[in-house]
Amino acid sequence: DALPILSDNVGELEAVRDKASEELLYLRSLDTVGDDINTIKNQINSLLFVKKICETRIQRLQSGNEIDVVKLAAASLGKLCTVPLDSILVDNVALQLFMDYMQQKGGQAHLFFWLTVEGYRVTAQQQLEVLQNLQRDGKHQTNQTKGLLRAAAVGIYEQYLSEKASPRVDVEEYLIEKLEDKLENEDPTPEIFDDIQRKVNGMML
Repeated sequence: DALPILSDNVGELEAVRDKASEELLYLRSLDTVGDDINTIKNQINSLLFVKKICETRIQRLQSGNEIDVVKLAAASLGKLCTVPLDSILVDNVALQLFMDYMQQKGGQAHLFFWLTVEGYRVTAQQQLEVLQNLQRDGKHQTNQTKGLLRAAAVGIYEQYLSEKASPRVDVEEYLIEKLEDKLENEDPTPEIFDDIQRKVNGMML
């Protein structure tokens, strides 16, 4: 069955949007304390995400410029609305909907690879910025930092792209060979997976 937020029927989309709005009102009315607060916040963020998807799809259907919501979500789960990616990933409806959809298409590994690479990119950028600051202060941790980044990059390669990966992300062999050459001969960078990630992104659309 098609997911409600992937519907081409404006009435169905409006019904899902309105149901999400009702749930939001209910959740915001709850008097919660302790760990319950974080759970409620995650549920609220999830519903906001689903509501935004519905509103975006309704607008595009009504304007005649409809674009598949999966294309929007896959292009950037964190940019479609203001919900941070880490909120989407924790106990949420939105990512689960998209994961279910990708599972139906046999592409769940592609989504996991895409998300893992996003996490690697952020971590690598942060670590290299710290390294630059240390070097300006006359401190040296170059080999340690680059070694950790290389280990993380190799781990992603082995889990998703190597011949022993199961399931394996299926991309052209020349892209994998290019990555293998970079892993063996170059310092790791935040952009090392960019070519393959762009390919995988296109495969999820």
